[in-house]
Amino acid sequence: MKNATIWDVAKKADVSLATVSKYLNKKRVSATSYNRIEEAIRELNYQVNDFARGLRTNTSKMIGLFVPSIDSILATSLFNEAEKQLMDYNYSLVLCNYRDSATVFVEKIAFIRQRMVDGVIILLSGQTNELIRQGLNELQQANIPYVLVNGQVDGIEADAVLADNVQAIHSSVSHLLQNGHRKIGMIMANRNSHNAKERMTGFCKAYADIGLTADEELLFDLGGEKNWELEAKERIGAFLQAHPELTALVLPGYRMTLIGINAIHEQGRKIGEDIALIGFDCDAINYVLHLPITYMRLPTDVIAFNAIELLINAITRKDKEAPKLIHIFAQTIEGKSVFKI
Repeated sequence: MKNATIWDVAKKADVSLATVSKYLNKKRVSATSYNRIEEAIRELNYQVNDFARGLRTNTSKMIGLFVPSIDSILATSLFNEAEKQLMDYNYSLVLCNYRDSATVFVEKIAFIRQRMVDGVIILLSGQTNELIRQGLNELQQANIPYVLVNGQVDGIEADAVLADNVQAIHSSVSHLLQNGHRKIGMIMANRNSHNAKERMTGFCKAYADIGLTADEELLFDLGGEKNWELEAKERIGAFLQAHPELTALVLPGYRMTLIGINAIHEQGRKIGEDIALIGFDCDAINYVLHLPITYMRLPTDVIAFNAIELLINAITRKDKEAPKLIHIFAQTIEGKSVFKI
């Protein structure tokens, strides 16, 4: 039995083909026509051919989501939130894991262009280079709108949703300073990245606000290597050994927090007793820790909402607008890892 067509629906509902087309494209039709078309679709079991409709309308109702790693808490949370929220716009989500590789990133750009996506949300990692810029330029040349999340790229003007790194670290360090800590360390994966520079600004500003100068020797850079996690525990341990005067540590990132906790334990130090700790995005682990830690939470639902709003606006508008930057504040979640001294 052949599948029903839009012609069959029009004939069954006793309406014009144009009226059925308006209904399918969510345009206004009379209540009588609407009910007839609904009944005809049910009786005929008519299925919309999205691919064919996409060819006619030059749209696919698909959005690409680029993530640097599917192991990232931010990436998985962003995917879940974006998929849920895009349902309200009748869009599907295509996940592309570029494995923190600029080469794979460019390959995924080619893949996503072949799929005729209507737009792309791009979660950036700490590093960007010429290949990343090349991929973004290809999207621009193909007139495919995109929104950057969690970072910016030099030389690229684009809509972006950014964590307010200055605010997040300023809040963390200020909280520790208010509890009497003065020798505060912070671990970074790449001092030269956009996010790290903002975090250093927030760190130093917190000290300056109370008339002190931050000790930049306590800002420890793990380096920008792709697989920094492999040696991170040993290097953080060495840093702690070299600075026994530290009474507090800030770990700006989920994986950084996990590795840092492990390194502290291996040094024989007790979190919440002889070293205070503020982590990031610890919803998934805090409930299993013997001592829940204080951490900064990035609201991924808010990030997803703003990224989708920017992207849908870019897809539907005809005139180009100046790029918009939206900064999202992190929320402080109190635990028991910070103590007064």
